Order: sequence, then structure tokens, then C-alpha cells
Amino acid sequence: MSETWLNRSFLECHGLSGLLQVDIVNFHLTINKAWMEPSAYAYLQLGIADIMHILLAQHLGCKYIASFDSDFVRVKDIIQEETGILVLTNPEKILAIL
Repeated sequence: MSETWLNRSFLECHGLSGLLQVDIVNFHLTINKAWMEPSAYAYLQLGIADIMHILLAQHLGCKYIASFDSDFVRVKDIIQEETGILVLTNPEKILAIL
């Protein structure tokens, strides 16, 4: 669990000084909402952690989500169509946005 906490000095040393830790207050995954997008992502064989990342990014109003995970690469078009979030799947796409 200690590896999941943000360490400011680690972030700065590794070029992630702009990373923000956000609070996901008011995020609710109701039964009705769970049967919509998450079930489609599960059908597409996305794991629960990936699904939660998408839902939380949408909740926070993110325009982009970056992942080199092959599952995100495979369903990036569907994620963009459903949420409007552009999936950045390689370092070149990330640098183009920065």
C-alpha cells in the first residue's frame, strides 16, 4: 500500500512535477450507472482497475488518459466515442499534447 502514495520528491525527480493528487468526492457508481458504460467495458474484457480509471477520469472532467496498457490501446476508439476522453497510448502522443 505504501507504494501507492504520491511521493512529491519522487515525482519531481522523475519529471512528474505537474501531477495532481485529486479527491474523488461525490463519485457514485449507482446500480443504473453500473449497467451502462462499465458493463460495456467489461464485455470488451477491460479489467476493473481500467474501468475505474475511465470512470474517474470522466468524473473529473479529464480530456486525456494516458496508458500503455494493451487493453486501452485496443478499445481507445470506444472510450473516446463513449466519454470524449482521448486515450494517449504511446510517448509520442503524450509529448504532442504536452
